[in-house]
Amino acid sequence: MSFSSDDSDDDVPPPPPPPPPAPSAGKGQQRAPSAVAEEELEIQMTPTLESLMHRNAVDKAEGEQEVEINLENAAPSRGLESTAEKEESGDEAPSSGRKKKGLLAFVGLLLIGGVVAALVLTVGKGTGGKESEANGGESEANGEGSQPPVATPTSPGDTNEEIAMYVLGQNLPSDSFAALSTEGTPQSDALNWVLTEDEFVYDWSGLSANPIDEEAQMDFVQRYVSATLYLGTDGASWNNNKNWMGRTNVCTWYGVGCDGASLGDSVATEEDAAPTTNGTRSLQDGAGVITSLVLHQNKLNGRLPSDLSALSKLESVEMHQNRLRGEIPASYFTLPWLRVLFLDANRLEGTISSDFGKLTNLVRLSLNDNRFSGTIPSEFGGLANLAMLWLFNNPDVTGEIPVELANLSKLEALALFNMDLVGQIPSEFGNLQNLKILKVENNNLDGDVPTELYSITSLEVLGVAGNANLTGTLIGIQGLPNLKELYIGDTNMTGPIPNAIAGTSLEIFLAPNANLVRSIPTSIGLLTNLMSIDVSKNTLTGPLPSEIGQLSKLENLVAFGNELTAAIPSEIGGLTSVKNVDFSVNKFSNATGLPSEIGLLASCTALKFHDAGIGGSVPSEIGNMVSLVTLDLSTNVITGQIPTEIGLLADTLRELVLFENQMTGAIATEIGLLTELRILHLRANSFDSAIPTELGALTRLVLLHLEMNRLTGAIPSSIGQMTALKEVNIGKNFLMSPMPTEISQLNLLQYLYVNDNRFDGQIPDEITQLTGLIELNLQNNYWNGTIPTDISALTDLEVLLLNNNKRRGGAGIEGALPESLGSLGSLVDFDASGNSITGEIPSTMSDATDLETLILLDNLMGGRVPRALCDLGADIQVDCTVDCLEGCCTNYNCTG
Repeated sequence: MSFSSDDSDDDVPPPPPPPPPAPSAGKGQQRAPSAVAEEELEIQMTPTLESLMHRNAVDKAEGEQEVEINLENAAPSRGLESTAEKEESGDEAPSSGRKKKGLLAFVGLLLIGGVVAALVLTVGKGTGGKESEANGGESEANGEGSQPPVATPTSPGDTNEEIAMYVLGQNLPSDSFAALSTEGTPQSDALNWVLTEDEFVYDWSGLSANPIDEEAQMDFVQRYVSATLYLGTDGASWNNNKNWMGRTNVCTWYGVGCDGASLGDSVATEEDAAPTTNGTRSLQDGAGVITSLVLHQNKLNGRLPSDLSALSKLESVEMHQNRLRGEIPASYFTLPWLRVLFLDANRLEGTISSDFGKLTNLVRLSLNDNRFSGTIPSEFGGLANLAMLWLFNNPDVTGEIPVELANLSKLEALALFNMDLVGQIPSEFGNLQNLKILKVENNNLDGDVPTELYSITSLEVLGVAGNANLTGTLIGIQGLPNLKELYIGDTNMTGPIPNAIAGTSLEIFLAPNANLVRSIPTSIGLLTNLMSIDVSKNTLTGPLPSEIGQLSKLENLVAFGNELTAAIPSEIGGLTSVKNVDFSVNKFSNATGLPSEIGLLASCTALKFHDAGIGGSVPSEIGNMVSLVTLDLSTNVITGQIPTEIGLLADTLRELVLFENQMTGAIATEIGLLTELRILHLRANSFDSAIPTELGALTRLVLLHLEMNRLTGAIPSSIGQMTALKEVNIGKNFLMSPMPTEISQLNLLQYLYVNDNRFDGQIPDEITQLTGLIELNLQNNYWNGTIPTDISALTDLEVLLLNNNKRRGGAGIEGALPESLGSLGSLVDFDASGNSITGEIPSTMSDATDLETLILLDNLMGGRVPRALCDLGADIQVDCTVDCLEGCCTNYNCTG
């Protein structure tokens, strides 16, 4: 079952089916259902939420995949086409010519004329016989008498069609029986297949006997119903349809279980299909009552057929993770022995029926990940054997949680998350002393988390996260000694993390944005099985307890967005299993930095201390973190140089983020060894070297930020090798010309900022070859000459900044604005102020219809702003030497 409110992707098999029921009784006897033993109700659990419950997003995606499987011996080559296929294509199903047309005409006559009425009067049951059979079966099981024999419907000379109609009339729900007369329905197609195409040997004499031969009836009904399911759900396209619609007994068809056993994976042969000559029967030649249908994740596509209720001994239906749609047929609620019903991860809709309360033997029910609406029926509270109820991920189900669910004394798993439930969690749930899983996250619940829940000693998973108005505290949590997973994030709970939390068995504790206060208790070190803790975005204060280092199984440690203080304890090196550490946005001491023991975290893939207040230098032991993918120490007061040992992370490091610190010296050339690097962000430090040529080896780098340092010299030509670059910002340094011609090789570049440097000369033509540019910032340099006419090639350009190049007595950019600027159809902001541009604004500028800002101040321009340009409604700023039409633009630098 898919069972997670998180973003996990693990794949977990469904809970185990119940043990096989007792073998079928002899001819003419009802088979007693298997007993509901106490051990059968137990839900198998594993330590983590992912392995407990998650098969949600990934499994559904896998269920949608087009899976191609070689299906030898799957469906016979008889030209059969499913009804679901016909719904998609609009084509008629293949028929047997005159046989099928004659059969349909015959069925129509039976339904319209008096034949059916005569049969109904004779038997006294009519087409509603299925419900009577179900009730009769239950009476016999309770020792109240057996089902009375059925009278012979007609005379011995009746045709197979007449016999078939009589038998189906006694077994099918009324809507299914009526569908027999409509061409193209799964029912009519299935009957046609049984009568004209199926090679199985039916006992027609037994079907017409008085009393009817029960084994003959069972063979006939089971094959008909199975064919209806196959044809109504596009069986030809199932992932696995081995043996379906073949001549072998249905008990050998894939996913079909008989008498508690499944032969669906066996290799059936024609020899298996033949009746034996000594009068005995086996599962292969016809015996066996269908008790289970296990067809999950098999690409069933269509509506659930009502006909399944004719399989009155069904105990388990597992059709989750398919493409079933429509409502659950009402006839399903007449199945007296049904114990397991898994229909999750489909497209079922409608309300969740109160008739579920009739399935008194039900043990496990999953309807999650569908499109149900309405409310949760209180009748669920009458299912005394129910151990598992999964309704989650039905966002249109609303209303309150029925207090009647507290009557389910055997309930072990209740999952109601990602719905639209309101009201309070019933305090009566404290009576559910067998409950192991309670998950009600992401609803609209309010009120306090009942303290009665803290007395359910069996509870292993408690999830109330994502209910913004839910209140309460963790006081009393020690009453849950078996608690392994606790989810309270994004609620209005408050208070401290109690020391008594050590009395639980927590493995996962997720409490982001839960109003937690005070310090992290030292007793946290006693939770030696803890694997994941997230207490981010709370108001936790004080030091990080050194006892944290005792959590040798911890893999996820997240505490960003708090007010933790003091130094980071060296004991953090004891977290030898940790993979993700995030202490960003805290108030640690700036007198110290990362302890050298941080190098012991050899399994760590992400180390984040952004804006955490730390100082000191980056320890050289960082090179021992051989699994590190992300290192983010940005916005702190770290000093010193980047350690050369950073090069030891060549095989793993993808993100090196050190911006807004006080680091100095040269950029370590060893960074060039980090060939997996995607992000290099060193903005706003005091690095004072040239850009290392070795950076050219970073051929997978996407983002390069070196702005706001003291870098000198020219951009190395090796930049042309960094062909994955999409964003380069080297502004606000002391870099100078020449701009390397190799920059034209950066075909993926979208953002180029070289502003506030010392570049001079003509704007390089190579820049105009970067046709993917979205933003180009060349401002505050010493460029001169004219704007290249080939600028028109930058058709995706949205921001063009050429302003303030008239510096230190230079003329800046000269000449007229090129007519080709109008070809920049995506241009939004253009600033060329502070130059020596002459001439008029070209009329073609009005072709830049997305233009919002045009600034041409402090130039030598004249003429008039074109009317069409005014009509764009852009903010146009020009000198007084330019004639500004009224309401069109703003004049500046006016004298007199």
